[in-house]
Amino acid sequence: MYVKLEPTPVATAPSQIRYIREDFPPFALPSGRGDRYTRLVPDTLDLQERAALAVHGLTAPTDPAADYEIYWILFPRTRPPLMQHDWCDLTQAKYMEVLPLVRLASGSELNLHVERRWLETIFQMQGPDGLLYYPKIGRPWWQVVHFGAPTPGDHYFSLYAGGRLLNAITIYDQLTGDEVWRAAGRQFVDGLARLALDEGGLASFQWMQYGPGGSLPPGVDPRFTPGYNMANWTAPNIGALAHTYRTTGYAPALELAGKLARWVVQRSNHFDANGTFIHEPARSDASISDAKIADVAGGNPGLAPYAHFHGHTITLLALLEYALLAGDREVLDLVTNGYRYGRAQGDLLTGYFPEVVGRGNFEDCETCCVADMVSLALKLSAAGLGDYWDEADRWLRNQLVENQMTQADWTWRFWEMGPAHPRDFDLRNSQLDPTHQTADRALERHIGGFASHAAANDFSHGRSGVTGCCTGNGARTLYQAWEHILDYADGKLRVNLLLNRASPWADVDSYIPYEGQVDISMKQSCDLAVRLPEWVQPDQVICCVDGAARAVGCEGRYAQVGQVGAGQVVVLAFPIAERLDQIYIQKHRFTLVRKGNEVVSIDPPGQYYPLYQRDHYRQREVRWRQMERFVPQKSIAW
Repeated sequence: MYVKLEPTPVATAPSQIRYIREDFPPFALPSGRGDRYTRLVPDTLDLQERAALAVHGLTAPTDPAADYEIYWILFPRTRPPLMQHDWCDLTQAKYMEVLPLVRLASGSELNLHVERRWLETIFQMQGPDGLLYYPKIGRPWWQVVHFGAPTPGDHYFSLYAGGRLLNAITIYDQLTGDEVWRAAGRQFVDGLARLALDEGGLASFQWMQYGPGGSLPPGVDPRFTPGYNMANWTAPNIGALAHTYRTTGYAPALELAGKLARWVVQRSNHFDANGTFIHEPARSDASISDAKIADVAGGNPGLAPYAHFHGHTITLLALLEYALLAGDREVLDLVTNGYRYGRAQGDLLTGYFPEVVGRGNFEDCETCCVADMVSLALKLSAAGLGDYWDEADRWLRNQLVENQMTQADWTWRFWEMGPAHPRDFDLRNSQLDPTHQTADRALERHIGGFASHAAANDFSHGRSGVTGCCTGNGARTLYQAWEHILDYADGKLRVNLLLNRASPWADVDSYIPYEGQVDISMKQSCDLAVRLPEWVQPDQVICCVDGAARAVGCEGRYAQVGQVGAGQVVVLAFPIAERLDQIYIQKHRFTLVRKGNEVVSIDPPGQYYPLYQRDHYRQREVRWRQMERFVPQKSIAW
């Protein structure tokens, strides 16, 4: 592990937050059972280890005095660095969804007390109508950072966060089999259906946030569905409803998902027929101030001069979840076209995707964007809707994992450069607001989180270091990549990505990029196929089973090893060499050195937290280390 990860302190007193419901039913956390064993493994990219870091990044930057509500943003340029409650409602829902997933991948039991309190609050947030309401009382920062016009009452339902919370409910339903989760999920689905404007074949929502009972903020026309980024706010519910249906078979969930998906495709003006990300409309509604519109639209009251990349890709992911279940060809075609449009906006070697499309100035890489694109590549490939495994592999190995924060000793470089923003103040001048800010080990507590404003060669190009949306989405994609490394069905094991992975069927040890070799230690008898990366020709592969040569044929990119027995070790070896690439990212020229799909050097290097410090990978002999492997007793498709 990169650093010692300290547990988050346990709350010493009840918080002052007041929920719409005081009590919660008894429930159990997932067991965390699985096989643990220590063995020597290649010192190469290991998603189990990265998932353990993510557990820390999700649970450590939290406030014990406020039911472990997250601090959404890290400001590394203040002295000392500080973190702040901000957009906590939208983001913490992502954390609650992905935390059990990265626990599955890693076996980490760090900060279980944080997870338990989060789950208690889900039940305390569920109102009589089934929707999940955030409390305002006891959260003094709420009026400081809340989005849009205040909703009536002391509690509010966030449309965006609601979908991610339903995902959390569905995951715990799968992991525990506890009926309390299934009941909570059905109540939410029914409440969401009542809230939607149902036109028969499609459905939409009137606004992004509601007061108790679905009441609207003052000034919002109850007959009006806004165009202001509503596809993005609706999307999490589409994906969550699809997950719920797949888990429970509850038909109203799939029915509502289909109606919402058709509204996004046909009415929302979020994509054109070719999947192009349409620039976001800016409206001067009573619920959004003119200043906010000017900020969003760059001063143009009619149409913003850009499209938010993640706002579109997160919508594509949600549409894909529904379309795969329903077999909806129109929606599948849109998702595929949207993915192809998205990939054309970034760098295909590193996985650098810009936060914004179309503005014309320098755009940093928001982890949400690269995470969504990796997830789309994985899911489209697994569904047979294209072969994007190599793209997923490249982007995962490079920009995505480099965007994960693994060290906390680099901000002195910021201080040497001097302030770049009015918020980059010196806290020794007592400018910290204790109602929603803290400087208590802010940087260290974000280890395992993900960059929000990365450059191609730097964790941060000078703005904030970590925001919670990126940590939530980056952690989700770590799990999905771990999940898709291999798949097993009906006695057939397919290895899709040549990455380290322990599983019930085999352990995969990848020497890449030190050497062109992968060892597969079989635990069960299987018919084995291994996907060859794009830089390997099939006739270059040498296969041995327990030291004896075996001829392999290829079907597409998969080397067909054939039947192998429990206890046997399969070794695939192939050439690997360095190659040089000259690329442009955001109009800046970079020279890459790559081995396989891995960037092992980039020039020029970054200023603050340089990426690709991988000189050790340029060696020609693999390094080894002892590591505890974890194989969960139960895993889920997500």
